[in-house]
Formats: sequence, structure tokens, C-alpha cells
Amino acid sequence: MHECEICEKSFVCEFDKHLHNAWIKKIRFGSIRRVLVVNSMKGGLGNSLFSILLAAKMKKMGYKTALLETSFSSVLPYYFNFSSDNGLELTTNGIIPPVSSFDYPYLSPYLFMVRNPHVVDWDKESMLKFFRKMIINTNWGETDLLILDVSAEHTGFIQDIKAFMPEKLHHVILMVDYRQAGSDYTKSYIDYFDNFMKVLHVLLSPSKMDSEETPSYGIKHKISSLPFLDSTYSMKIKPEEIIEQVNDLYLPIIEEVSTACLSIF
Repeated sequence: MHECEICEKSFVCEFDKHLHNAWIKKIRFGSIRRVLVVNSMKGGLGNSLFSILLAAKMKKMGYKTALLETSFSSVLPYYFNFSSDNGLELTTNGIIPPVSSFDYPYLSPYLFMVRNPHVVDWDKESMLKFFRKMIINTNWGETDLLILDVSAEHTGFIQDIKAFMPEKLHHVILMVDYRQAGSDYTKSYIDYFDNFMKVLHVLLSPSKMDSEETPSYGIKHKISSLPFLDSTYSMKIKPEEIIEQVNDLYLPIIEEVSTACLSIF
């Protein structure tokens, strides 16, 4: 967890790295009030876009919010029109993350890639170590809510991430493919989280369902159906315009979920 080259207590680290790790974890975690996971059962369900808009809504409601993406196929910098001019800043007090167009800090594996972004295939332990380093070595400042946008391929890591911050992380928002909402696979996916976290909300992926009524599919949690967005059209417009379009469509759902998020404080 320690990074001596950006460490303000390097002499302590040299003397006792375990003591230093505990110290820096306490300092960084002490500034974060709560952590929330947004996770999807498969890729392409709009997990990151929803996380972006939810973080923006919580920020607008007066909460100091930050967003961290775990996917190595990073998309946050794309939506925030990232440039090297406003990238990571390394200081003796830790990594200072860039600020998004919604005025909250964010972090993404993309920002650590010194060459052209590419897919990284690591083993589980290496990836967990990287996630922990991203969280611990970043100076988030006073943060009410850190939202973790956890990609589908990293679903199995969430239990390990929770074990790393058991006092902060208790709630999760799940995104489900509407075409599989009633399947045994979906039930097992939700049951998996019920064993160690509180499922705050279940979201059905955007669909062209004829009925406006949200089907329950026997799911016991609060469930909402996200409105349909023409992905073919969205690929032709600028990232910030996609966010604006989705924001208008998702506004009622974002309002509902952000209200539910207040219960975790």
C-alpha cells in the first residue's frame, strides 16, 4: 500500500512499513465518510454513465463526492474530455486527482497509463493491489461519498474491496440486464451481494419494453427500469452531449436513487 516516492513520512516507512501502512490508511480513510459501489452483472449496461450522473447529483445536493473507476478499459476520462494538462498531480501529500466537468474529483486506471491506453490483463492479486493503491495513495480530501464504479469483470473483487474498508463500505447499487431480469443467473447475482452487503437499488438496463410498468421479476429489492437510449445515435455525438442526453432521460431515476443514498449517512 505504501509508495515511498510520494510519501510524506518516508522515514517512518523505512523504520516500520506495517506501522506506516496503518497510519496512512487511517489518514486517507479518515477523510472519506462513506463508500458506495455501483456494479453491473455484465458490460455495456451503462454502469459508468449512471455512476457519473449519480455522483453529479450527490454533489449538487451538497455532498462532497468523488468517483473512482476500476475498469482498465477506462471511460471516465473520455466523458470528462480528459487532457494531459489536467491529469494526475503527484505531491508529498499523495496523488491529487483531476476534477471532472461536474466539479468532483475522479480517478481511473487510464490516468496511470504513460503510453497509449490499452487493456491490461493481470491476475487477481495484482489487480486488488492496484485498486488498494489507487484508493490509499490518493488525497481525496474531505469526502462525504466515494462512489466506486466497479466493472462487471471485477464483480468478484467487491467482497475483497469491502474487507479492505469494512467500516466504510456497506451498500451497493446493482445494474441488471432487463433481458435476464427473471433468470436464475440474475437471482444468484443479487443473492451473492445479499450475503455481505445491503442492496440499495436494482436498476434494469435501458430497454424498449412496451409496458411502462416496471416488472418486479420476483426481486425483493427496490427496482427501477432505466429509459431507453439509442446507442447507435449516441455514438455520433460528443461525450458531454451524451451525458446531457442521458441526464435528461434518467433524471427521475437519479432523483430516486440519490434520495435512497441519503439513508447510508
